[in-house]
Amino acid sequence: MPETTVTVPSPQFSSVGDLIARSWERFKISWKSLLLVTLSMYAISFAGVMFIAIVLFGGGALTAFNSGSIENNLMKILSTMAPLALGLLLVYIILMLVIGVIAGPAMILAVDKAEEKPSVGSLLQMGLKLFWPMILTSLLVAFLVLGGYFVFIIPGILISVYLVFSTYEVVLNGQKTTQALKNSATIIGQNFGPLLLRYLAVLGIAIAIGFVGGIFQGATEKVAGLSALINLIVMLVQMAMTGFTLVYMYFLYKDSRALTDFKRPASLTWMWVFGIIGWIIGLFVMMAVSAGIAALVNSGQLEKYINEELKRDESTDGFMNEAGQFDSMSTQDLIEQYGGDLSEEEKMMLRDIDAATQEDELIQ
Repeated sequence: MPETTVTVPSPQFSSVGDLIARSWERFKISWKSLLLVTLSMYAISFAGVMFIAIVLFGGGALTAFNSGSIENNLMKILSTMAPLALGLLLVYIILMLVIGVIAGPAMILAVDKAEEKPSVGSLLQMGLKLFWPMILTSLLVAFLVLGGYFVFIIPGILISVYLVFSTYEVVLNGQKTTQALKNSATIIGQNFGPLLLRYLAVLGIAIAIGFVGGIFQGATEKVAGLSALINLIVMLVQMAMTGFTLVYMYFLYKDSRALTDFKRPASLTWMWVFGIIGWIIGLFVMMAVSAGIAALVNSGQLEKYINEELKRDESTDGFMNEAGQFDSMSTQDLIEQYGGDLSEEEKMMLRDIDAATQEDELIQ
């Protein structure tokens, strides 16, 4: 009796319609988690801004109680609070970067584990555990992408496209740094065409929604209450589209990874070449710009130019009164500063004209 051969169908890309349908079903059970993670980020950001505002305004108010003129108090506030403000701003930026590194994986996991209905706390905790692999991978991606942008932009765009799945590799498959980058480049390289077409499909949907929203906003901008309602609806729809796109990209990653032969890994050599060359070019450009600025400052030309502009503004303001006419004092200043080529008769004529103008104003 002949043996029966069972043929296992090879995996293939889902159609755009199937991707949209699957993404919509997963979005319906994951949107709450995505929203709560996003709101947590906003809450921490708002708390940071309020803390900085309280420290700065509180310190400024205490400084303002000192005796002296308003101008002196203002200068004291600026001189005292400026270093503190810069320090707090730096801390705030670092805090937001940390929150972003934690929240990114949390949102991917919210989609991946949507059927388990994880709590926001557990998602953020899982994101925290992935902090160091994520930060190292993100820094490596940033190095290569920015270096590529320094080499006439196009290499930076290509590198960013080929490394788009690096985060998914870290979060969903436990890959780290260079291996995550290599896997992402392999996935994109072997499935570039189908991925591009499916990405353009969801991009087209997002553009269409934005276009329709813009039409409604433009049509109702003169109706205050309706305009506010339409703006709110458009904002909510755009937020929903952002979450839906995240789910869509998740399934796109899953499909493309299943079709990838990792025994034929992509090479990152060209990325490293462009990245290193780009950073060398960028450093030379920054050094040249810095040297040029330093030379300009040391030569005194910049200070001279600023002083001349200030004097010109002051002299122009002093030459004319609110009616656009010369006053007696300004006329004298004008003669002293710019009357070197005038004869005594011409100087006297200017004074007479100014005096006659003032007499006319008094009569009126």
